[in-house]
Amino acid sequence: MISHPHSISPNTVLAIFSTPTSTPSPSAPSTSTSTPSPSPSHPILVALSLTDQPIIGHNPHLQYFHLYPQQQQQQQQHQQQLTREHQQQLQLQQRLLLQQQQQQQLLQLQNIQIRQRKQLIAEQQQHFQQQRSLRYKNKNSL
Repeated sequence: MISHPHSISPNTVLAIFSTPTSTPSPSAPSTSTSTPSPSPSHPILVALSLTDQPIIGHNPHLQYFHLYPQQQQQQQQHQQQLTREHQQQLQLQQRLLLQQQQQQQLLQLQNIQIRQRKQLIAEQQQHFQQQRSLRYKNKNSL
């Protein structure tokens, strides 16, 4: 059959003709020259180019033009592997995002605790200064 399916351009139509020799019908006169038909035991592979581009040549865009069953299975397995890897990457991204969110929440909590400590220290300093001021006034009033 086709030994190199990747060498056919995407604008090529393949057809296998294996029709027995036939005679033209008397009601429709033939206007073209007749060509001998192939015998059923020797089918002919015909490649018809739909453009002016050459039919033979490597075409990277034609990777999956014609796949045999084993190639189809390999391609399907490869696609499944890519899908699994993509899902694993998505899960990893989700875990990293969750971890980042948790770290941000922890930082926010630590910032709140730091502000509360600063406020407590400021209140304690104010209270200490008030006590000091009261002691000083009491000393002077005696």
